[in-house]
Amino acid sequence: MQDDLRMEASNLLMEMNHSKQMEGLEKDVGGFHVFMSYCESWDVVCRPRVLGGLGVVDLRFHNFSLLAKWAGRFATETSSLWRAVLVAKYGEATPGWRINAVGLRVMSPVWRQIVSTIVSPELSPFLGIANYSWKVGSGDAVLFWLDPWCLELPLKEVFPRLYSLAIAKLAWVSDYAQQGSFAHDWWESYFRRSLRSFELDGLRELRALVLPFQLRELVGDRLFWKATMSGQFSVQAFRLLFGLWGRIGCRLLLSYAIGGWCWMRA
Repeated sequence: MQDDLRMEASNLLMEMNHSKQMEGLEKDVGGFHVFMSYCESWDVVCRPRVLGGLGVVDLRFHNFSLLAKWAGRFATETSSLWRAVLVAKYGEATPGWRINAVGLRVMSPVWRQIVSTIVSPELSPFLGIANYSWKVGSGDAVLFWLDPWCLELPLKEVFPRLYSLAIAKLAWVSDYAQQGSFAHDWWESYFRRSLRSFELDGLRELRALVLPFQLRELVGDRLFWKATMSGQFSVQAFRLLFGLWGRIGCRLLLSYAIGGWCWMRA
Protein backbone atom coordinates (compact mmCIF):
# COMPACT_ATOMS: atom_id res chain seq x y z
CA MET A 1 0.00 0.00 0.00
CA GLN A 2 2.74 2.41 0.97
CA ASP A 3 4.70 1.48 -2.16
CA ASP A 4 1.66 2.29 -4.30
CA LEU A 5 1.26 5.70 -2.63
CA ARG A 6 4.91 6.45 -3.15
CA MET A 7 4.60 5.52 -6.83
CA GLU A 8 1.51 7.75 -7.30
CA ALA A 9 3.24 10.68 -5.61
CA SER A 10 6.32 10.18 -7.77
CA ASN A 11 4.25 10.13 -10.96
CA LEU A 12 2.43 13.32 -9.92
CA LEU A 13 5.68 15.15 -9.33
CA MET A 14 7.00 14.01 -12.70
CA GLU A 15 3.90 15.37 -14.42
CA MET A 16 4.24 18.71 -12.67
CA ASN A 17 7.90 18.91 -13.55
CA HIS A 18 7.33 18.11 -17.22
CA SER A 19 10.98 17.11 -17.50
CA LYS A 20 12.26 20.38 -16.02
CA GLN A 21 14.33 20.63 -12.92
CA MET A 22 12.50 22.10 -9.92
CA GLU A 23 14.22 25.07 -8.46
CA GLY A 24 14.09 25.43 -4.70
CA LEU A 25 13.58 28.96 -3.48
CA GLU A 26 14.32 29.45 0.14
CA LYS A 27 13.89 32.78 1.87
CA ASP A 28 13.76 34.08 5.37
CA VAL A 29 10.81 36.47 5.27
CA GLY A 30 10.18 38.75 8.22
CA GLY A 31 10.69 36.08 10.84
CA PHE A 32 8.84 33.44 8.82
CA HIS A 33 10.68 30.58 7.19
CA VAL A 34 9.38 30.15 3.65
CA PHE A 35 10.23 27.32 1.35
CA MET A 36 8.80 27.29 -2.14
CA SER A 37 9.26 24.94 -5.05
CA TYR A 38 9.03 27.12 -8.08
CA CYS A 39 7.91 25.70 -11.40
CA GLU A 40 6.84 27.12 -14.74
CA SER A 41 3.29 25.78 -14.48
CA TRP A 42 2.57 27.93 -11.42
CA ASP A 43 3.16 31.04 -13.55
CA VAL A 44 0.49 29.84 -15.96
CA VAL A 45 -2.00 29.02 -13.20
CA CYS A 46 -1.69 32.49 -11.64
CA ARG A 47 -1.48 34.41 -14.88
CA PRO A 48 -4.57 36.57 -15.66
CA ARG A 49 -7.08 34.98 -18.03
CA VAL A 50 -6.58 37.71 -20.61
CA LEU A 51 -2.96 36.53 -20.80
CA GLY A 52 -3.82 32.87 -21.23
CA GLY A 53 -3.70 31.80 -17.59
CA LEU A 54 -6.31 30.44 -15.19
CA GLY A 55 -6.65 33.63 -13.20
CA VAL A 56 -5.99 32.01 -9.81
CA VAL A 57 -5.14 34.72 -7.27
CA ASP A 58 -1.61 34.41 -5.98
CA LEU A 59 -1.67 35.55 -2.35
CA ARG A 60 1.82 36.98 -2.66
CA PHE A 61 0.63 39.19 -5.52
CA HIS A 62 -2.48 40.07 -3.58
CA ASN A 63 -0.47 41.02 -0.52
CA PHE A 64 1.77 43.29 -2.57
CA SER A 65 -1.24 44.87 -4.23
CA LEU A 66 -2.91 45.67 -0.93
CA LEU A 67 0.30 47.19 0.40
CA ALA A 68 0.73 49.24 -2.77
CA LYS A 69 -2.79 50.58 -2.36
CA TRP A 70 -1.48 52.73 0.48
CA ALA A 71 0.49 54.76 -2.09
CA GLY A 72 -2.73 55.55 -3.95
CA ARG A 73 -4.61 56.37 -0.76
CA PHE A 74 -1.81 58.60 0.51
CA ALA A 75 -1.76 60.53 -2.77
CA THR A 76 -5.52 61.11 -3.02
CA GLU A 77 -6.85 61.23 0.54
CA THR A 78 -5.13 64.52 1.30
CA SER A 79 -7.59 65.60 4.00
CA SER A 80 -7.73 62.30 5.93
CA LEU A 81 -6.68 62.19 9.58
CA TRP A 82 -4.45 59.10 9.25
CA ARG A 83 -2.46 60.84 6.50
CA ALA A 84 -2.06 63.99 8.56
CA VAL A 85 -0.73 61.91 11.48
CA LEU A 86 1.86 60.20 9.26
CA VAL A 87 3.01 63.49 7.75
CA ALA A 88 3.31 65.07 11.20
CA LYS A 89 5.26 62.09 12.51
CA TYR A 90 7.55 61.24 9.59
CA GLY A 91 7.64 64.43 7.54
CA GLU A 92 6.45 65.32 4.06
CA ALA A 93 8.06 64.44 0.76
CA THR A 94 8.37 66.66 -2.31
CA PRO A 95 5.99 66.59 -4.12
CA GLY A 96 3.69 66.40 -1.09
CA TRP A 97 1.45 63.68 -2.52
CA ARG A 98 4.38 61.25 -2.49
CA ILE A 99 5.19 59.14 0.58
CA ASN A 100 8.29 60.25 2.47
CA ALA A 101 10.80 57.39 2.39
CA VAL A 102 13.53 59.17 4.35
CA GLY A 103 14.27 57.85 7.81
CA LEU A 104 12.93 54.32 7.48
CA ARG A 105 14.73 53.25 10.65
CA VAL A 106 12.61 55.50 12.86
CA MET A 107 9.30 54.39 11.38
CA SER A 108 7.00 51.87 13.00
CA PRO A 109 7.58 48.29 11.80
CA VAL A 110 4.31 48.12 9.85
CA TRP A 111 4.66 51.50 8.11
CA ARG A 112 8.36 50.89 7.43
CA GLN A 113 7.55 47.66 5.60
CA ILE A 114 4.79 49.34 3.60
CA VAL A 115 7.03 52.26 2.59
CA SER A 116 10.04 50.08 1.74
CA THR A 117 7.80 47.96 -0.49
CA ILE A 118 6.29 50.97 -2.27
CA VAL A 119 9.62 52.65 -3.02
CA SER A 120 11.50 49.46 -4.00
CA PRO A 121 13.09 49.75 -7.47
CA GLU A 122 11.14 46.76 -8.78
CA LEU A 123 7.81 48.48 -8.13
CA SER A 124 8.67 51.89 -9.57
CA PRO A 125 7.25 50.97 -13.01
CA PHE A 126 3.85 50.70 -11.28
CA LEU A 127 4.01 53.30 -8.49
CA GLY A 128 6.64 55.79 -9.66
CA ILE A 129 5.91 59.42 -10.38
CA ALA A 130 5.60 58.66 -14.12
CA ASN A 131 2.53 56.52 -13.37
CA TYR A 132 0.56 59.52 -12.12
CA SER A 133 -0.72 62.61 -13.85
CA TRP A 134 -2.47 65.75 -12.66
CA LYS A 135 -5.58 67.18 -14.24
CA VAL A 136 -5.18 70.85 -13.45
CA GLY A 137 -8.10 72.92 -12.27
CA SER A 138 -7.09 75.92 -10.19
CA GLY A 139 -3.40 74.91 -10.16
CA ASP A 140 -3.13 75.58 -6.41
CA ALA A 141 -2.19 71.98 -5.53
CA VAL A 142 0.15 71.14 -8.42
CA LEU A 143 3.86 71.99 -8.44
CA PHE A 144 4.81 73.65 -11.72
CA TRP A 145 8.25 72.05 -12.03
CA LEU A 146 8.01 68.85 -10.00
CA ASP A 147 4.58 67.38 -10.78
CA PRO A 148 3.55 65.71 -14.07
CA TRP A 149 0.68 67.87 -15.30
CA CYS A 150 1.19 68.93 -18.93
CA LEU A 151 3.53 66.13 -20.02
CA GLU A 152 4.21 62.55 -19.00
CA LEU A 153 7.22 63.74 -16.98
CA PRO A 154 7.70 66.72 -14.66
CA LEU A 155 8.85 69.90 -16.40
CA LYS A 156 12.09 69.91 -14.42
CA GLU A 157 13.18 66.80 -16.34
CA VAL A 158 12.20 68.23 -19.72
CA PHE A 159 13.70 71.68 -19.12
CA PRO A 160 16.53 71.07 -16.62
CA ARG A 161 18.35 74.28 -17.57
CA LEU A 162 15.34 76.50 -16.92
CA TYR A 163 14.59 74.64 -13.71
CA SER A 164 18.10 75.28 -12.42
CA LEU A 165 17.60 79.02 -13.06
CA ALA A 166 14.08 79.24 -11.60
CA ILE A 167 13.75 81.41 -8.51
CA ALA A 168 10.88 79.41 -7.00
CA LYS A 169 11.54 75.74 -7.65
CA LEU A 170 8.55 74.74 -5.50
CA ALA A 171 6.13 77.18 -7.14
CA TRP A 172 2.56 76.08 -7.85
CA VAL A 173 1.16 76.06 -11.36
CA SER A 174 -1.06 78.99 -10.40
CA ASP A 175 2.04 81.04 -9.48
CA TYR A 176 3.12 81.06 -13.13
CA ALA A 177 -0.28 82.18 -14.43
CA GLN A 178 -1.91 85.59 -14.52
CA GLN A 179 -5.69 85.52 -14.12
CA GLY A 180 -5.64 81.84 -15.03
CA SER A 181 -3.71 82.32 -18.25
CA PHE A 182 -0.10 81.68 -19.21
CA ALA A 183 -0.28 84.22 -22.08
CA HIS A 184 1.63 87.04 -20.40
CA ASP A 185 5.02 88.68 -20.81
CA TRP A 186 6.40 88.29 -17.27
CA TRP A 187 8.09 84.95 -17.75
CA GLU A 188 11.67 86.19 -17.55
CA SER A 189 10.98 87.60 -14.08
CA TYR A 190 10.62 84.02 -12.78
CA PHE A 191 14.35 83.36 -13.27
CA ARG A 192 17.28 84.59 -11.20
CA ARG A 193 19.12 86.21 -14.11
CA SER A 194 18.56 87.28 -17.68
CA LEU A 195 18.31 84.31 -20.00
CA ARG A 196 20.83 83.75 -22.80
CA SER A 197 19.73 83.17 -26.36
CA PHE A 198 19.69 79.37 -26.20
CA GLU A 199 17.86 79.55 -22.86
CA LEU A 200 15.26 81.85 -24.42
CA ASP A 201 14.65 79.14 -27.03
CA GLY A 202 13.83 76.75 -24.20
CA LEU A 203 11.55 79.32 -22.60
CA ARG A 204 9.65 79.74 -25.86
CA GLU A 205 9.15 75.97 -26.01
CA LEU A 206 7.94 75.97 -22.43
CA ARG A 207 5.48 78.79 -23.04
CA ALA A 208 4.11 77.09 -26.15
CA LEU A 209 3.63 73.93 -24.11
CA VAL A 210 1.64 75.48 -21.26
CA LEU A 211 -0.20 78.15 -23.27
CA PRO A 212 -3.23 75.91 -24.10
CA PHE A 213 -3.94 75.37 -20.38
CA GLN A 214 -6.50 77.66 -18.78
CA LEU A 215 -6.77 77.56 -14.98
CA ARG A 216 -10.20 77.57 -13.34
CA GLU A 217 -10.27 79.09 -9.89
CA LEU A 218 -13.21 77.12 -8.49
CA VAL A 219 -12.18 73.73 -9.90
CA GLY A 220 -9.96 71.51 -7.79
CA ASP A 221 -6.87 69.75 -9.11
CA ARG A 222 -7.13 65.98 -9.43
CA LEU A 223 -4.44 63.30 -9.38
CA PHE A 224 -4.85 60.28 -11.68
CA TRP A 225 -3.24 56.85 -11.62
CA LYS A 226 -2.72 56.09 -15.31
CA ALA A 227 -3.32 52.33 -15.12
CA THR A 228 -7.11 52.68 -14.76
CA MET A 229 -9.74 54.60 -16.70
CA SER A 230 -11.12 56.12 -13.49
CA GLY A 231 -7.70 57.27 -12.34
CA GLN A 232 -8.16 55.53 -9.00
CA PHE A 233 -5.76 52.88 -7.73
CA SER A 234 -7.18 49.38 -8.19
CA VAL A 235 -5.87 46.21 -6.57
CA GLN A 236 -7.15 44.19 -9.53
CA ALA A 237 -5.38 46.44 -12.05
CA PHE A 238 -2.20 46.29 -10.01
CA ARG A 239 -2.24 42.46 -10.04
CA LEU A 240 -2.80 42.56 -13.80
CA LEU A 241 0.26 44.76 -14.22
CA PHE A 242 2.30 42.18 -12.35
CA GLY A 243 0.95 39.54 -14.71
CA LEU A 244 2.13 41.57 -17.70
CA TRP A 245 5.61 41.46 -16.21
CA GLY A 246 5.58 37.67 -16.08
CA ARG A 247 8.03 36.09 -13.68
CA ILE A 248 8.64 39.21 -11.66
CA GLY A 249 5.92 37.90 -9.36
CA CYS A 250 7.32 34.66 -8.00
CA ARG A 251 10.99 35.61 -8.15
CA LEU A 252 11.46 39.32 -7.40
CA LEU A 253 8.41 39.82 -5.25
CA LEU A 254 9.43 37.04 -2.92
CA SER A 255 12.88 38.58 -2.65
CA TYR A 256 11.14 41.73 -1.45
CA ALA A 257 8.77 39.61 0.61
CA ILE A 258 6.30 41.27 2.88
CA GLY A 259 7.32 40.82 6.50
CA GLY A 260 4.57 39.19 8.44
CA TRP A 261 1.76 40.04 5.96
CA CYS A 262 1.68 43.67 7.03
CA TRP A 263 -1.64 44.43 5.39
CA MET A 264 -3.32 42.07 7.82
CA ARG A 265 -1.89 44.05 10.71
CA ALA A 266 -2.28 47.57 9.31
